[in-house]
Amino acid sequence: FDYAARIGKDYGSQPRVMILGQESKTGHSVLTEPEYSLEKAGNEHYRKTLFTLALILKGEEPDNYSKDTLKRYEPLLRNYCLTNYYKCTFSRDKDKCSGLKHSKAMKNHCYKLLLKEIDVLNPDLLIVQGKFTSKEFWCALDNRYGKGERVWGNKSEGADTVSLYRHARTANPLYIIYSYHPSAIGCWSRTKDDLKTAIIKFRELFG
Repeated sequence: FDYAARIGKDYGSQPRVMILGQESKTGHSVLTEPEYSLEKAGNEHYRKTLFTLALILKGEEPDNYSKDTLKRYEPLLRNYCLTNYYKCTFSRDKDKCSGLKHSKAMKNHCYKLLLKEIDVLNPDLLIVQGKFTSKEFWCALDNRYGKGERVWGNKSEGADTVSLYRHARTANPLYIIYSYHPSAIGCWSRTKDDLKTAIIKFRELFG
């Protein structure tokens, strides 16, 4: 099964935000859109992603992650792009794709497809939700967009760290927040304040 990016109807309004997860549970080989309703996609990932979008696009921090609280921010789900690091899964059952072991070929090649998505979609901010990316991916970013500069965050990328990077890029900088997936409840909760600080710093730099 293949995974293509999910692009919101209003993606393109600045800042352009791309959310990067590790993998998807269901395959879709063509471009689709994220779910726009918390009634259809009210899981922890979508709710905390919407919480994050409120911080980025509105500069507002919702009181909590409940559907009722986040309801007023639902229109923001049209303003971002959701994609995955691994672009394919080998399974006979489309409903049993998540959690499968990634092959060596996927590790060596899927990030190259992600780089092409970044080229085409030209995000201002890429939020990496998890510590699954390879050294090859970061080296490729440096080669493509200029060496990344850590503009906020810990010097060590060990446990419980969130960092903000900036790649100069020719037309406009590419900012990257290296964080945790919302479903990693412990890590995400412990680093929520750091994520907020990284977003505030991005908003200052982006203007």
